[in-house]
Amino acid sequence: MSLLPLILQFVVMALAVSAVMAIAWFIQRRTGATGWIDVCWTFGTGLIACLASLVPVPPDGTASARQIVVAILVAIWSLRLGGHLLLRTCKAGDDPRYRDLIDQWGATASRRMFLQLQRRRQLVCSWQSRSRSPHIIRAPNLGLRI
Repeated sequence: MSLLPLILQFVVMALAVSAVMAIAWFIQRRTGATGWIDVCWTFGTGLIACLASLVPVPPDGTASARQIVVAILVAIWSLRLGGHLLLRTCKAGDDPRYRDLIDQWGATASRRMFLQLQRRRQLVCSWQSRSRSPHIIRAPNLGLRI
């Protein structure tokens, strides 16, 4: 596998996660409810990871069984956690961690929250790129059948 497609995939994922976190910041600013940040993060990261797990598509045009299983597991995680956070946000609205940061930051809270969420994007992308590193992609056949 060439390094260029992995770099391109990383850049696309980074831009997608950055857009998701910008949307989360916008929704939080519009509604005033900080709980929406984690809801957006969970569903957005889940969607991006599901799509990324299906890349690269083999030459025959169909994803491998392993890729499909990973996509399904990520979707289950995202829907389960995102659903829980969605219900919690609808009931409570605020996440105390983010509310404390906003209170501490005062007048600069909007700008600093945006930057904080973009830093979270960096963490997500670095984790996703490590999970797709070549030594994992070329894992030996352990005789496991899916």
